[in-house]
Amino acid sequence: MSTIQIRAREPTDIPALHALIPLIHATTGYPVEGSAVPASFLTPTSTLAAYVAVLTTPQTTTPLGQAALHPINPASTLFAALQSHHPAARAEDYVVLGRLFIAPFAQGQGVGRRLVCEAVERARAWGRGVVLDVLEKDGAAVRFYERLGWRRLGVEGVYFPWAREGREGEVGFREFYYLAAERPG
Repeated sequence: MSTIQIRAREPTDIPALHALIPLIHATTGYPVEGSAVPASFLTPTSTLAAYVAVLTTPQTTTPLGQAALHPINPASTLFAALQSHHPAARAEDYVVLGRLFIAPFAQGQGVGRRLVCEAVERARAWGRGVVLDVLEKDGAAVRFYERLGWRRLGVEGVYFPWAREGREGEVGFREFYYLAAERPG
């Protein structure tokens, strides 16, 4: 019998999660930096906590995706969007949900919802609210967060330098900022 569990990410999960990136990028275009991001993409030094969905069978444990929590940068446009709706917001009272991805073969099974709910519940246990940013081009992700009740705070134009995968110059996108619902999922 197999089960899907959500648990804290362990260092031993990183290679399998990193191996998922090319599959995810091929189907969703995430991460926008390309499919050849280093493993450190999953483990920025600012990570406060990370959670992983794993498929567990009697013989194996296979990571299916992850979600991470990071501090919010008080100089970011995400924080400015938050303050436009909540002027008294303080950076230390919020975290950013990021690095969320699910293997293509596991999408549509509630895995992403479970990961998001786990991360939000943990942040709330710390007494913090949760925000995130998502690119407009990632329409499935936008619809996913909106189905979970996340509230849009604002929209900003962002530019990414392209010095990888044979591209040069800048590419612009619209980025949406969201605040977690009171009761996500």
